[in-house]
Amino acid sequence: MAGYNAGGLMRIAAYKLLADENISPLLVDFLIEKGCNVVCAKDVGLVSEPDTVVLDWAYRHQRVVLTLDSDFGELVFAANAPYWGIIYLRPGHLLGSKHILTLEKMILLEADLAPPFILVGERKEDTVRFRFKH
Repeated sequence: MAGYNAGGLMRIAAYKLLADENISPLLVDFLIEKGCNVVCAKDVGLVSEPDTVVLDWAYRHQRVVLTLDSDFGELVFAANAPYWGIIYLRPGHLLGSKHILTLEKMILLEADLAPPFILVGERKEDTVRFRFKH
């Protein structure tokens, strides 16, 4: 898979992303400027669709859902819904500029993650912490 380096680690930014409708256009533009492959939920007709529909679309198109919404994690665990990946930005602040630092660090992050996975990026002031779940 593209994005693997010699050590077998995958850059998170190498995955194709689906920005949930709660993701600020500022963040989408930032990711595109950094070379990420990202589409917006609104651009593929997913605005106001239930999370189950969004997750299914992302799975069928092998895209990782980028979201502020913890409901996606609940879907994959409680409903056992298939998924390619979920990136959950915390805290779920709608002001896009609050997540730029998290995304900067995420783009550089290398992790031994293969789909399906959940990545939680949590920012507290100027500190960003990542947690993974396979």
